[in-house]
Amino acid sequence: MEIVKYLTHIIISILSIFILLNIWGSYYDQKIRRINNENRDYGVILFVAALFIWGLIAVINLSTINVKVKESTEYAIKNLLNNFLSLINNALFLSAITYFDHGVEWANKSIRRRNIFIFISIFTFLLFMVIVILTYLNKFDACQIIDLIYTSLVFIVLMGVLYNSFSKRKLHGVAFVSLFVMVLAIIGQVFTALKIEDITALKIENAKEIGNTIFLASFAMMSSIFINLTYSWILEKATSLPYSDEILLEIVGKNQILELINQYENGKVEELKNNLKIEITKNNIEKVLQTLLIIFEKKGEKEDLNTVILLHSRLNEIEMRSAKGVVGLEEVQLEISKIKDATLKLIDKI
Repeated sequence: MEIVKYLTHIIISILSIFILLNIWGSYYDQKIRRINNENRDYGVILFVAALFIWGLIAVINLSTINVKVKESTEYAIKNLLNNFLSLINNALFLSAITYFDHGVEWANKSIRRRNIFIFISIFTFLLFMVIVILTYLNKFDACQIIDLIYTSLVFIVLMGVLYNSFSKRKLHGVAFVSLFVMVLAIIGQVFTALKIEDITALKIENAKEIGNTIFLASFAMMSSIFINLTYSWILEKATSLPYSDEILLEIVGKNQILELINQYENGKVEELKNNLKIEITKNNIEKVLQTLLIIFEKKGEKEDLNTVILLHSRLNEIEMRSAKGVVGLEEVQLEISKIKDATLKLIDKI
């Protein structure tokens, strides 16, 4: 049963890491964040790292499954390594919370986040020193109690943050499920920390198997909760765009436009203006309008932004009417000329 437990643990870790990285990578490939004018969010990466540590703990336990003699050096090393990785795992979860949009909001600032990281690192190091001393004294039970208390406290904090995040995103059902999952995870941790004699004292038939089942179920559900959380974050970012029509979602994937946007971000405004005017002479009006759309969105210039959207709609309409043969060539050229003039005026406003 223990072999199955650890193998399942490893498989769930690998699959969860793959899904989370895929969602996170897809978000930044699409560059939706450019429109939101935000920096990279590494909360998901910290979750991935925590899941990797969990998987690594399972690998260690699987490879040392026959090491059970407490007086042996191998057992001491196994115990120390497991506790060290567990501390790192908890530190990663606490660090990830600082990136939550609806978590501990006062901590969601770069300066405060850095200070929190420093505090978590120092606290984790001190706990590890205590565990090293206890391991040297062969106080393995005390090590497990410290790890259990620390993990339980982290899960309680995580429980509140997850509930708050899902509730703010109107996912109330998932919010209540996350509470249940975190409680189950704490129970699973308790069963994992129990010794054989403790389980026997409970007088529960097949208590060890029940404990393993609870642990695996809680781990699988926690992984799904993290995936749900990440996906709800993506949806929130996408639906929070002031203008979430096809134009905004389509433009960010075009490399040439992104090069122009980079010129703006790097302060090369005059160079950008000249390049945009050159694009106008080449009749690449749509490309220019799409670039202006992102720039004015970043600047928060709503009036100019609306003008760009209006010009883009007029350009699409005249091109569609021209393709259907509804308007003559002269009318098309006149309308495009007006759009060019209006676009040139917008370029000067950058």
